Amino acid sequence: MSALIIFSQSSYAQVSASGAHTSIPFKQDKQPSDSMAYQGLAGALLAGLAAYGVILGLKRYRDKFSVNPKTARRLRTLEAIRLGKTSMLYVIEYNGQELLLAESAKGIQLLTAAQLANVQESAVNNA
Repeated sequence: MSALIIFSQSSYAQVSASGAHTSIPFKQDKQPSDSMAYQGLAGALLAGLAAYGVILGLKRYRDKFSVNPKTARRLRTLEAIRLGKTSMLYVIEYNGQELLLAESAKGIQLLTAAQLANVQESAVNNA
């Protein structure tokens, strides 16, 4: 190993003593300079679109989990069950009431309506 180090030092000494400096051949850029401008423009456009997507995603995330009375919904679907090809049964909460709706080919019918407080109390009593 020491012979290798000595050899490399002696060859370095010979090259530096001779004074012959040769330039290192680098790969030439074959793309014209205007192509670089288009690539920069495309990169900036992609970065802008990515930033817009992140901002839009954060707004949706914020709106989904915020409980603002102005944006609070009065109508929520609590449950939905398909009974057949053309019939569904829905439990809907609307303005503090729980509604049981049936949808069929004939239309939509209200089966029962109860105040939400009464529904919660009966659920506790049944449990």
